[in-house]
Amino acid sequence: MVLSVANFGLLKPPIAAYVDDIPGDWSGCDVAYELGLPKDGNSISYNTIILSFWEHTNKPSDALTIWAKPSQYIPSSCGYGSSDAEMQKNLLNAFHSKGVNVIVSAFQCCDDPTGSDPVETCTALADWVIDNNLDGADIDYENDNYFNSEGTGENWLIKCTQALRSKLPAGKYIITHAPQAPYFVTDGTYPKGGYLLVDKEVGKLIDWYNVQFYNQGSGQYATYENLFIKNNDFPGTTVSEIKPRTSYSVIVGKPVTTKDAGNGWVSASDLAQWMEQAHQQFGFCGGAMWWEFSSDKGGKFGDTVRKGLQTACKTCKFYEPEEESSQDSEEDSGDLFGELFLDNYDGDE
Repeated sequence: MVLSVANFGLLKPPIAAYVDDIPGDWSGCDVAYELGLPKDGNSISYNTIILSFWEHTNKPSDALTIWAKPSQYIPSSCGYGSSDAEMQKNLLNAFHSKGVNVIVSAFQCCDDPTGSDPVETCTALADWVIDNNLDGADIDYENDNYFNSEGTGENWLIKCTQALRSKLPAGKYIITHAPQAPYFVTDGTYPKGGYLLVDKEVGKLIDWYNVQFYNQGSGQYATYENLFIKNNDFPGTTVSEIKPRTSYSVIVGKPVTTKDAGNGWVSASDLAQWMEQAHQQFGFCGGAMWWEFSSDKGGKFGDTVRKGLQTACKTCKFYEPEEESSQDSEEDSGDLFGELFLDNYDGDE
């Protein structure tokens, strides 16, 4: 059975891997695996692949370049078809058959969309998602200098999110954001509130937050205490502090290796242990995200984190979409993904 967002709802818990760097010469059948498609027989440590990046000029870059024009990189002999649209659909079906959704990440640190019209830009992004056969969009906005007294950045993100959700209905498409953890700070650094205001106004339109708990300074978010409990330098921004204020789930984002970020790396075994501890201490039921997929080709980091999450989240009650799918979709819904996930989990013990 081919699964889709429409018939298994939101992922429980969300476990996401970003795909940005594609090693090699970008040609051949293995390109599909470089995009995150799990190989037959391999354990699956994630249920969401996030392809980077869509730029606000309506231009794909990095790994997303391959998804935009797969016929230029993957031969028709690989079995995914010949036209771009046919290959995208068949690739997406292949991902879904493994219980994995594929969404696109927009913007990032080097692409500042703030000067553009947020409704026009994010409507264009939504159209790109639909036209290119994807499951949704992730907003990676890293222009906190616009979190000013006028609330320029916050208002841009609010209008962008509203435009996205108007074109990408809940229960059928995923919308996530990827804020840096300090964007939730409570010490008045951001006069209008930064992501606190964004969450207050449009949090119910956002399925989860891929929070970047890295690149925030040496030693930051690198211990159980300052990642999950209390951070004196960025008050209000640990997992336990963000979670009660946000409308939905906080996903713990970490680099796979020390080379994938300037700082903030922790070992997969420590992270897995900390998530179990956080569930016991304050009921953590979030998920995990890592940057990036190409640094975990063997799956060791992801498998370790997934097993920690699976242990921590056995008693979690997960949220559901604001809008329900059709009755037909509900009848074969929800737990299909959960069963597939558990099968993969149990199979590699």
